[in-house]
Order: sequence, then structure tokens, then C-alpha cells
Amino acid sequence: ERMSAFGLSGERLFDLHPLPGYTLGYLVDHPQQGPAVVLQGREVDGWSDWHFSIGPDGSLTRGNPAY
Repeated sequence: ERMSAFGLSGERLFDLHPLPGYTLGYLVDHPQQGPAVVLQGREVDGWSDWHFSIGPDGSLTRGNPAY
């Protein structure tokens, strides 16, 4: 399971893979985090769906719950 990110000229920039315990959900333009993906699965602090911001290198950083 993966999502691929492409540049404007069509080159592949990076692949996103879900973190352990999660599955890929959907992409969002989060008002505070910018480009983000919702990962679903592992419960943290009572929530199982989380926004993860996407870094320029494809790194993922957990933000706030997705609902």
C-alpha cells in the first residue's frame, strides 16, 4: 500500500507508505499543517484517525485527530 507524489513535470518525488499499525486514508489540505494525509488504524489518545503532515521528502509527522 502506497501513495506516490509527483512533481509538476511528472517526475516521482517520493512514495508514502503507512506507518506501522495504520492504513492510508485520504489526502487533505489541512488549514494548519498544509498538505497532509489521514492515516487510520492505531488508537492514540482515544482517536484512531489522524492527520499526518507530509514533509518535502515524504516524511510524516502526526498532527491532530481527523474526524
